[in-house]
Amino acid sequence: MFGTRAVWQSWAQSVQGLVVGRFIVGLGVGAGSAVVPMYITELSPAHLRSRLNTLNTVFITLGQIVAYLIGYWYSRTPFGWRPMFLLGGVPAAIQIGLLFFLPESPRWLIRHGYVEQATSVLARVYGINQEESNAADRRMLSHIVRSIERGVRNESELASTSAKWKNLFGKRSNRRALLISGGLQGFQQLCGFNALMYFSSLIYAMLDFKNPTLTSLSVAATNFTFTLVSLVLIPRVGKRRLLLYSVPMMAVGLLIAAYGFHNLPTQEISTAQKENSVNDADPTGASSIYAYVILFSTTFYVASYASGIGNVPWQQAEFFPMSVRSLGTAIATACNWSSNFIIGETFLGLMDKMGAVATFVLFAAICAAGWLGIYVIYPDTEGMNLEEIEALLSR
Repeated sequence: MFGTRAVWQSWAQSVQGLVVGRFIVGLGVGAGSAVVPMYITELSPAHLRSRLNTLNTVFITLGQIVAYLIGYWYSRTPFGWRPMFLLGGVPAAIQIGLLFFLPESPRWLIRHGYVEQATSVLARVYGINQEESNAADRRMLSHIVRSIERGVRNESELASTSAKWKNLFGKRSNRRALLISGGLQGFQQLCGFNALMYFSSLIYAMLDFKNPTLTSLSVAATNFTFTLVSLVLIPRVGKRRLLLYSVPMMAVGLLIAAYGFHNLPTQEISTAQKENSVNDADPTGASSIYAYVILFSTTFYVASYASGIGNVPWQQAEFFPMSVRSLGTAIATACNWSSNFIIGETFLGLMDKMGAVATFVLFAAICAAGWLGIYVIYPDTEGMNLEEIEALLSR
């Protein structure tokens, strides 16, 4: 889908053609955002699961930086958008080649009767040489295989899709898993982060920065940098504590940004919004102080976001037992993208009707509500295997 989109959009002859291309890539992004974390979760050892899922997010944020730079480069070239879109097919082609080297999920193999192959994959994952393994290693592999087989037997009892839906909403541990994962995914978007990703250039143009596109690169660069930081923090601090620490800092960043907007001349903001013009110089005069306050506060907000809520929700597959994992993960991911749609469709309207101050205060209030929800319902699962997490949610 990514490769098809790249070719389609690069040769599009109308806006409608570009929209069709965006729809195609949207299908690919939606499927990939659900399947990739689930594959990593099923394949990873318990002590590495969080880091490997975070590493996936690291490469996503790195790709965003590359996309910003490529977009800036081609924005200065006539019809540069055509080769820019076509370049999107290069990573897709590389990924297709790498797929042939990826092992199948052990849980999928056992479900289809390939127990020996699953054991071999697990041995590779845990760094065990089966021919030279000791008794402890063999017992560990046997224990993991038996745990997976129990999950497969439970899944086989839910042959129909309707039975899986009934089990997902009828079993207490599954309902709790769906509430946690869907709630985190929705909060990740409703806190307003992608409003900055989508409209940062417009916001910085409002503030009269000379190069709003390059200035908005600070959002992507900060997101990447602090996603790397979370790669170190999550195993040491734990996902629950990291969320409880980082979400209040997000709210602080948003409130400081609202303070900065409050002190900007009202007429200056409205003119920039209506004309969407960019001056030839960076902010000057009294307003420049508050423009930089907004720049640094939004950067602080992004850093706090990337350290916690930007990564943790994508580890959602660990909450669901194998019998409903694909369905639960799909619903949680749908919560993410539907909330993303809401933010993308309403942000500019909120800025226009409510003003920047009220909009950023609203996002801070959502952060406060999200923190309360995390405190009440989110458990610490660091270091647990998938079967232990299922038992925890059943209590």
